[in-house]
Amino acid sequence: MDYSELPQPIEPVYSTDYPSKKIHLYEGEIKCSYKVNGNLYEFLGTGTIEYTWFPNPHPIFKISHSLFPIPHDLDDSNITLPDSDRLIPIRIQNWANSHDRGKSIYHISGALTGKSVVGREDDLHSIIFHIVNFCEYINEVTCKQTEFGTTTNKGRITLFEEDWEIIIDEASSKEKKSSDLFNDLKESGGYAITHAGKIKKKDNSTFSAEQAVKIIEILFHFLSFARGLHVPTVLLVGYNIAGEKVYEQWNDTFGNPWKSRDSWLPKQDLREVQTIFPKFVSWWKDWGQPAQIVLNMYIEANTNDFGDITIILTQSVLELIARVVLVEKKSVVAAAQYDKRGFLSPAEKITHLLNEFSISGTLKPSPNASVDDLIQFVADNIPESGYKNKSASEASIVFTKIRNDITHAKKQYTPSSIVLFNTMSLGLWYVEMVILAMIEYDGVYSNRLRRPKWAGEYDLVPWAEPRESELPLVESIEAIIIPPDGEPLGN
Repeated sequence: MDYSELPQPIEPVYSTDYPSKKIHLYEGEIKCSYKVNGNLYEFLGTGTIEYTWFPNPHPIFKISHSLFPIPHDLDDSNITLPDSDRLIPIRIQNWANSHDRGKSIYHISGALTGKSVVGREDDLHSIIFHIVNFCEYINEVTCKQTEFGTTTNKGRITLFEEDWEIIIDEASSKEKKSSDLFNDLKESGGYAITHAGKIKKKDNSTFSAEQAVKIIEILFHFLSFARGLHVPTVLLVGYNIAGEKVYEQWNDTFGNPWKSRDSWLPKQDLREVQTIFPKFVSWWKDWGQPAQIVLNMYIEANTNDFGDITIILTQSVLELIARVVLVEKKSVVAAAQYDKRGFLSPAEKITHLLNEFSISGTLKPSPNASVDDLIQFVADNIPESGYKNKSASEASIVFTKIRNDITHAKKQYTPSSIVLFNTMSLGLWYVEMVILAMIEYDGVYSNRLRRPKWAGEYDLVPWAEPRESELPLVESIEAIIIPPDGEPLGN
């Protein structure tokens, strides 16, 4: 193979050699300004700015000077870096004094707040950004020549949105390969820069930072949905057409520490995944705030360590989606009827939602014993539902009945950890399938209901036409099974 024909990977500007390592951003002269009772005060000091990870990813500062002490009751405060008149808002959290040869030295430290911008924000040719805690996957190949030889990597994703091109590569540092960093994350958790991204216009024209940041923020939600936890996009670095660094954004954001979690993403077959980003963007813009609530609730449910909490959250998000889809988007049910108490039960709302997207809502007796266990559990413990005659066929009814028992103070029965796991997996599967249907994804996915599940073993989404010689091994939700040995589930 001629490696010279392969593209070079994107070089991250910042890297983490081990999880949760602080990143050095700046050291030198810093001007600080603040107000007390409406009066403006300024001083010049020396200090550092670093990017840290706990409790959430954000930049911090330390400044020392010898002029006068800083009061604690400040109206507002900012810093300015050399060769820039841009104010960067700060929150001072610590004050301290020291002495050097009889002179008092005053120290302040704290956090930069919001989106701290350095440099110019227009006439940019490209922006490099850094992605935290995304997963390993196999896709396009890149090649890198180093002093130690030739290194190839199968971790490139290319996305397009209107006139934008976004390229994402697995990131390595000078000290550590990406595979070693992933192993460290799996062992210790925390945060690390796992991927580097680059955004530019398809025609190589210039753009403003504001335009690109809007797309990068939606990309954050897309990657988070794919990963099943919040995946921050941080530390933006912009370049002009001459390749000179002219812009940086050090953003205060939210992200989950590393967790190994199931999601729908087919990590070894991303062909169709790359095509749906524009549809995800359209859905995001069309739905607005409800889209953000849906994804936040899904990720909160998926990252929660307690099965009962996950079940409660997943029913809530399914009912939210059902309200928007059935009433606002498709006008299947009038708002007055839908909201009328007793007109539709939560199970009926979920069933209508699944039917809209051709997603099976039926549980049938299965060779898989765990499905029969769930059916039998409901039949034995909720006799008033009539499940003994129906064979517990309506999965949405099973799901909502178990959820109701969790939330009611007077318990009729106590689900085992296996029943909770099966119900939790069913709810998360519903949410993933509905979102994928809304963004018109027709490819393969990693089925969380399949156990045991092998790497590269994927199913076609329920509404897609089966492909010749690529028929799914699991076609419906009869595949609910018990968690693998050693996987904890709280109660």
